[in-house]
Amino acid sequence: MVKAMYINSCRYDFVDSQGKFIFSFKSPVSQPLTFLDIRKLQLASMLKGSWCLSIEEIPIYLSKLHQLDSDEIGQIVTFFELFDTNSKKFIYNLPIDIWKLLHSNFCCNPINFLIDNLVENVLLTHSIRKFCNLWRTFEWQGVYTLYDLIQLTESDLLKFRGIGPKRVKIIKELLAQKGLCLKEEA
Repeated sequence: MVKAMYINSCRYDFVDSQGKFIFSFKSPVSQPLTFLDIRKLQLASMLKGSWCLSIEEIPIYLSKLHQLDSDEIGQIVTFFELFDTNSKKFIYNLPIDIWKLLHSNFCCNPINFLIDNLVENVLLTHSIRKFCNLWRTFEWQGVYTLYDLIQLTESDLLKFRGIGPKRVKIIKELLAQKGLCLKEEA
């Protein structure tokens, strides 16, 4: 089971039960994502067998539902509330009949795509301006929030003008005080 972390209205990050980052789900045109978008993501990922990493993949995998008969499609559409834009629901458990339908027809384990809950991560949305006095350097590089900063590696930071090993060490210490760290080198 994963947790959805609200970053902003156009972006959700998904983390595992230990809080380790799995992937980021973004709106490609800066339109707010809805709970319906997330439910579609879940269903499309179940049909794919792994998480859909972009919103463009969703229609491709949802089209696989046409392999089912109309009653089965109706059950799935009703359960996932695929026409209810006002529902504030994630799929955190599956009735056995829906699980069997998905598992037997698409050879996937739907349990891997359940979302435990939504966490609003206020800390990660904080402006870089409040974090340290290097905010101008960061903003020139397109880093506006703490979340943007923790997506960078140490070598990424060293490429920024005015940031050397000493400043990287200070940045890492400041992040550690907040329980955060830079992205690991690949």
